[in-house]
Amino acid sequence: MQTIEKLNQRLAHLDALPLREQILELNEISYELKELDAARTKELVLKALNLVEDVLGLEGLQKEHQPVLSQKEAQAQKAALLCTLSYCLWRLSEYEESALRAEESAKLYMELGDSRGQASAWLNLGSAYFNLADYAKALGYYQQSERLYAEVKDRKGQANALSNIGNVYWRFADYPKALHHYQESFLIREELGDVRGQAISMNNLGNVYHILGDYERALACREKSVMLWRTLQNKRGEATALANIGAIYEVQGQYERALELFQHAFEIYEKLGDRYGQSETRKNIASIYTYLNRLERAIELHKQSLSEAIELGNLVGQVDGLIGLSHALRRLNRATEAKDALMHAKTLAEKAGLKQEECAVWEHLAQYHAAQGEYQQAFEAYQKFHQLKETILNEEQRKHLSNMQALYDVESARKEAEIERLRNVELANALAQLKAAQEQLVQQEKLAALGELAAKVAHEIQNPLNFVNNFAQLSMDMIDEVLTAIPIAGAEREILAEVLNTLRRNAEKVLWHGTRASHIVKAMLEHSRLSSGERTPTDINKLLLESLNCAIETFRHQEKNFELSTSLQLAERLPLLPVASQDMFRAFLNIIQNGIYSAWKKATVHGRPELPKLSITTSREDKYVRISIRDNGLGIPKDIQDKIFQPFFTTKLHSEGTGLGLAITHDVIKAHGGKIELQSQEHEFAEFIIYLPLES
Repeated sequence: MQTIEKLNQRLAHLDALPLREQILELNEISYELKELDAARTKELVLKALNLVEDVLGLEGLQKEHQPVLSQKEAQAQKAALLCTLSYCLWRLSEYEESALRAEESAKLYMELGDSRGQASAWLNLGSAYFNLADYAKALGYYQQSERLYAEVKDRKGQANALSNIGNVYWRFADYPKALHHYQESFLIREELGDVRGQAISMNNLGNVYHILGDYERALACREKSVMLWRTLQNKRGEATALANIGAIYEVQGQYERALELFQHAFEIYEKLGDRYGQSETRKNIASIYTYLNRLERAIELHKQSLSEAIELGNLVGQVDGLIGLSHALRRLNRATEAKDALMHAKTLAEKAGLKQEECAVWEHLAQYHAAQGEYQQAFEAYQKFHQLKETILNEEQRKHLSNMQALYDVESARKEAEIERLRNVELANALAQLKAAQEQLVQQEKLAALGELAAKVAHEIQNPLNFVNNFAQLSMDMIDEVLTAIPIAGAEREILAEVLNTLRRNAEKVLWHGTRASHIVKAMLEHSRLSSGERTPTDINKLLLESLNCAIETFRHQEKNFELSTSLQLAERLPLLPVASQDMFRAFLNIIQNGIYSAWKKATVHGRPELPKLSITTSREDKYVRISIRDNGLGIPKDIQDKIFQPFFTTKLHSEGTGLGLAITHDVIKAHGGKIELQSQEHEFAEFIIYLPLES
């Protein structure tokens, strides 16, 4: 954002520009200036709108040989200017006029087919209705704005809309929903590096935690907000956050710490010349001095704050200041002055219709009369206090019920619109999802049938195999005994020994192949023992770590000098995925074991001195979690890469692998609606990339 000085320089040269450039320049300057000076921006926008109306009146012709905007360009400029004007009017508390301009802007943007502009206009419209206390309408426009921002992938706009939705739920006292939307907004702002937005989100989160009584989290959020405002060198934001932290310490009774923070905030407001901030913070400091029994100083500060509130026309500040002043005077036994302050506060509150403040005045009057021993007046004051409080509660309840009904209507309308949108716009997606679900179901049925078949076959083969292996071993043992006990000598002994050795080698081959068959049967049995497929929310990072640790421990038992370098880059805040954890653990384990095996073989058997290394990375990509498992092993030749997921295909020695591991892995991932890809360079690396959907 440009400074006011630079914007003033641009404005100084404005009149020398052709009409078209004047309009464009005014629009850009207004957009830049709106956060710095809303009143001046309003004047500039109105000037620009007059110029645009001149252009529209020309119907695209030339005026004094100056090129002008086309009708469409002029309408686009008008829509943007009205949107900026709406924002400025909102900042100047002209909420009804702000709503009108936002509606005009939204209509123009809709005619132009500009979804991003329409989202901005709806955001302004929501803010206008929010300040007009029509929270149901505000929520409706905020939600429409958030949806449009999401559609055009404007993440910053979406974060702003989510934050404002949180504000509505805050007003409804629906703090869990407010917290959810504030958190969603913060995560987007953090992802975008939007420091100002993060500071605002932290302050909002701190407010929710404060009202919920979770002071530890409220303090953490507000302290982070201070840090972020300091990063931006935004002194006003820093002062507000410091005062909010002071309020936490005040409610906890840590008055000295609260005083320190309020004073720091006051010093900043004083340097900024922010009289409203000074008045409010001075009042806070005065209240702390009252708690600390430094009453003369408290009275002095309350009077100063009161004078500032009168000059600023801040009626609420005046009533609150008089109540605080009365409290300090009463504690100093200056009863008459204390009563006068309360009566003045009561008169102000009644005239201004400030019922909440009037209720507080009656409560303090009751306390005053009780302290003076005037129990009849105290009783009457308490009666007025309770009557007024009941009236306020009834009004609030009525408003709350009205708002809740309106909220229900908005939510119902939104859901109906969403259903209609799904029926019309996303029908193709729904059909594709149905097809994918059918494929997953077929895959699960296939896995179950294959598992059942494998179990039956394996059990049928295992017993004969055991006999083959046992008798082969027995034959070898008997041949060894015969060889050592042959009574004859000479040529006949040599001939007999040769025959027996041949028989022994044959028995060894039978045993070797029988053992190999046993390994395959064992793998088939493991395949058949896949879990029931019940899916539960699972921490994928944790499951990967468990698989890695299991694989490492297995290799340590097998290889005496086993070494492995691991690199883990696991994304934080990954959502829990609905997976069959036992199946997915086995899938990860198969890939990790293959990677370690390949890297170890390359370093030991193939004489490459490179230390075996395995890298695991996770990240979130759109609607998937991406998992990468990469080794620096032998790699996989291109001519066999399309075969590696076939059952019983293996590149290992027959004694070391069955060829079922990756086949099982492929089936498990496919059954979860995911996909697995291979990237490899022979003799350099192999990388398996898995995509698992966020929702089953």
